Amino acid sequence: MSLQWYPPGQTVQFEDLKLRGGMFYSTPKALNGAGEPSAIVAAAAVSKHADAPSSDLGYYPAYQNLPPSQRRTYLEWLAAGRRDQRPEERALGYLFLFFYGIERRIILDKDRDPALIEELLALLGHYMPHHKSRSFSGYFLSLAHYGSRLMGTDQYRHFWPRFFEIDEGKTGEEVMKLVLANLCELGEPMHWSIAYRLALASPGSRKSVVVSRAQQEFWTLFQTRYENDFSGGMNLKAAKQEAVFRYQPASMALLWQTHSGRTWPYELKVANAAGLHSQFSKVTEIWNSCVDDLSGYTRAVSSKKQTDAAGLKAWMELPAELKEKKTSPMQPFWDWMTANAPREQEFHFVTAGTLAPWFGIAERKKLTRTQANEMVYGAAAMGWTIAPHPDHVDQAFAWDQEIAVYRRTTDEPLEPQIPGLVRLLYLLMPVAAADGTVEQSEINAFHKLVGHEVTKDGDLQYLEAVLLALLRDTEVAVKALPSMTKHITARTRDAVFHLLVHIAAADGEVAPEEFKVLRKIARALELDADAAERILRDDVAFREVTVAEAKPAQRKGEKIPEKEAARPAGLQLDMDRIAALTKETHEVVSMLSAVMTEEDPAAPSPESAPAAVESSTVPDWAASIAARYQLALIYLVQHDELDNESFESLASKHHLMPDDLFNSINSWADENLGDFLLERSDPIRIYRDLVSSNLTN
Repeated sequence: MSLQWYPPGQTVQFEDLKLRGGMFYSTPKALNGAGEPSAIVAAAAVSKHADAPSSDLGYYPAYQNLPPSQRRTYLEWLAAGRRDQRPEERALGYLFLFFYGIERRIILDKDRDPALIEELLALLGHYMPHHKSRSFSGYFLSLAHYGSRLMGTDQYRHFWPRFFEIDEGKTGEEVMKLVLANLCELGEPMHWSIAYRLALASPGSRKSVVVSRAQQEFWTLFQTRYENDFSGGMNLKAAKQEAVFRYQPASMALLWQTHSGRTWPYELKVANAAGLHSQFSKVTEIWNSCVDDLSGYTRAVSSKKQTDAAGLKAWMELPAELKEKKTSPMQPFWDWMTANAPREQEFHFVTAGTLAPWFGIAERKKLTRTQANEMVYGAAAMGWTIAPHPDHVDQAFAWDQEIAVYRRTTDEPLEPQIPGLVRLLYLLMPVAAADGTVEQSEINAFHKLVGHEVTKDGDLQYLEAVLLALLRDTEVAVKALPSMTKHITARTRDAVFHLLVHIAAADGEVAPEEFKVLRKIARALELDADAAERILRDDVAFREVTVAEAKPAQRKGEKIPEKEAARPAGLQLDMDRIAALTKETHEVVSMLSAVMTEEDPAAPSPESAPAAVESSTVPDWAASIAARYQLALIYLVQHDELDNESFESLASKHHLMPDDLFNSINSWADENLGDFLLERSDPIRIYRDLVSSNLTN
């Protein structure tokens, strides 16, 4: 076979054209059989007029089989330097015709000139953005990998990162063999970007819309977690048996040779790093954790709402690693608060209504518990603590209620007894403020009384914030009494009230205003209204207590049961009484910490609780989700939306946590329906059209 190769950079006169750049074959006359399809046949006729560059050449084109007008089109393309001003108009058959020659030169003629690989890359860069053919990019990149690997380990290491820049993340299994082998042979750790591609193709990696919808965030999170686990990159090991890379040629001339021998002629044996699967299990684990932890963010950014609150909600759904890299949309508010809000010590005071709109909450007289908790947890995600926590006082915030906000100094959770201390403070505050003021001595007494219960600075800071917020408006505690006392169970009421009375009497005097509040609390606890007087009368430790009269102010009151000398006003606990109350306080605080987390068996179901599903029969489309979620899912897809309270009731009905139900259904929908079923908002939106074809009316 008479073939002449023109090396890179050579210009050749052919007919009336100067073919520039070389890198092609020519032959005097047509070749027999498969021959070399790319070779320019000197004896073949060429038209004076070219076909349009978009004219199709069909499969496996060969120069000698083209009509004269298409030969002219091909030669003009070579003469113009193989770069069209309108690349979208060039039929890919012309590029493959040229490609066959490069393929032959590298593989059969064993030419190791890097310029051949460079030309493949240049053609891909120029034409690939305008042609979505997988065969075009696949064949060109495959030859680039194989050809540069034939040029040696170092040469391949130079080239393959550039291939990755243009392959759109679609790295095949065969190509990955070469890349991992190359790293292993050079002793180079695996970069996160290679691990990402490996995980993308792994059967164990979850396929999710999260990866495409939050692509930049996914890349950043994957990189962060990979580099945390493999500082400097993963060091690869290879299996004992070598891996075999098989190249699949595009040209019929090369394919013809695969039929003549027993073994595949186009293959390489390389270090088998890809075959040692166990070393990559952590990579797949990181991938799946990123899918899980970005699913909430993806749902938020996919919301139709385009508001500041929607942007904040999306930010709050970001994993911690990404929050650190991205400023909160709410930062302007924190800056304003720091500069302008009332402040005592490190605590800032703002109304709930100034915070609520940032979380998409419209003005209302009183927030729901869900809304209040959303604010508390949202602020915590931004490094701020709101006090009091709604769960500690069993009520949400009023719109105009002042709350304390301060910069969180520790990530440690509050100790279990802290909610009980907050509730005790809320119960004591109406008694202390009964005469219209709360004296500093009363505040000091509270600190002395509960000091042994607080062991961490963060807990003490939180209690101080609650106390200061209550001192700014003691009516908050008064208004909270009905709700709080309602949740104190029957078996703990006596002990709680007994302690309140003892603390009120600890200074040796109980004012009429204090008795009035104590009677109110007794009635709320369903106790005898005179329980306070009875406790003081019957308890030997408090025989010395007097009941002060409101008028005249000079009188010191009457002793219970006998008269005694006057005692100084104000809650001035002596150390003996503090010691006597310590054990009692500890027991009551433990009770108060637990009472509001216990479910009252007599409590009625919320009015918004969803109706029971009539049938427990599970349709086929819902069978793939875990059984514990099936009935809730069936209920949900019967609605277009559901308010948050009803959703929480639905979760409770099926013994599930609301977040678990929400996230589990969306994870299932992502994998089985191709998108998220639920959108977190108030009300929750349900995209029931995703399963509408499976529903019956």
